[in-house]
Amino acid sequence: MGAQFHLEVPLVETQQKAFKVSVALLAEKGRQDEKQAAELSVELMRKQGNLDSFFSSKVAKGHIEGRFEHSFNKHVKVSGQFLNSDLQGSVLPLEIHLKGKDFTASLGYHHAEMRDQSEQILSMGYLQKIAPKFALGTQCQYAVGNGTSLNFLGQYKNLKGNPRTLDQEGNIASLTLSQHSLCLGYSKLVQPGISLVSEFKCEKFPPGHPAGKPYGTTCQAGVRYMGTSFQYHCIVDSGGTVSANLIQNSVGPTVMLSGTMNHWTNQSRFGIGLKFTPGGF
Repeated sequence: MGAQFHLEVPLVETQQKAFKVSVALLAEKGRQDEKQAAELSVELMRKQGNLDSFFSSKVAKGHIEGRFEHSFNKHVKVSGQFLNSDLQGSVLPLEIHLKGKDFTASLGYHHAEMRDQSEQILSMGYLQKIAPKFALGTQCQYAVGNGTSLNFLGQYKNLKGNPRTLDQEGNIASLTLSQHSLCLGYSKLVQPGISLVSEFKCEKFPPGHPAGKPYGTTCQAGVRYMGTSFQYHCIVDSGGTVSANLIQNSVGPTVMLSGTMNHWTNQSRFGIGLKFTPGGF
C-alpha cells in the first residue's frame, strides 16, 4: 500500500494560471503476471484566489478518479477505472484481457455521460502472432445508436534481452488503421534502459470542425530512460509542446517532477509529486 501527493503550479504569469493539488491512494500486490492493484485519486484546482480559501466551497474545478486491476492468473485479467469531473463528466471503462501463447484478446465496455449526453461503447479486440516477430489483429467498436467502427492493428517486435532487468535492445513498430485515422509508431532501444520513441498520426475531421480543414496531422518524438535509480521521459510534438517527467526510485519516498511548456501559446505547467509506502519509513 502507498500514497501519492502531487502539486502543480504555473511557471509563467498568464491570465489562465491555475493551482492544482492531487492526492492518491494505491494498493498493489503480486507480480506483473498475477498483479492485483487498486487506486483512488482526488484532484482540486483553483484558477484564482488565495490558498487559505482553496479547500472552501469556492473551489473552481476538481475530479475524483479511481482504477483497479485484478489478475486471476497469468492468462486472465480484468481492469477498469472511473472518472467524475466537472469538465469531462462521468466515465466508466471496463475491460477483460485474455492472453494465450500466441494471441491476445480483449472485451470492453465504455460508458460516458456529460451535459445530458450519454455514450455507450462495446469493443472486442484480437491480436494474433503470425510469425516470431510479427502480429496482426483487429478491433471492433459498437457505439450504441451511432454504428460500428473497425480498426486494423499491426506490430513488429524484435527485442533481445531480459525485460525484468531492463537489459533489452531492439525495435518495435506498430500500425493502427481505421476509417478516419492512421497512426504509425516506432521505438528504438539503442542500449539497455534507453529508448527513442516516435509517432505519426493523421486524422480525418468531420464537416464543420473548428480546425477548418478536412485532415489534421500530429507528430511526436522523444526519449525514454529507465534505470534502477530513476526514470526520465521527454517528448516534443509538432504543436511546439515539450513534456518531460522525472521519477526517482528510492528505498523510501519516490519523488516525481513533471512539466510541459509551449512557447507558441505561452502555456506551461510544472508538477511536484511524492509517493511513499508505509514500509519505506
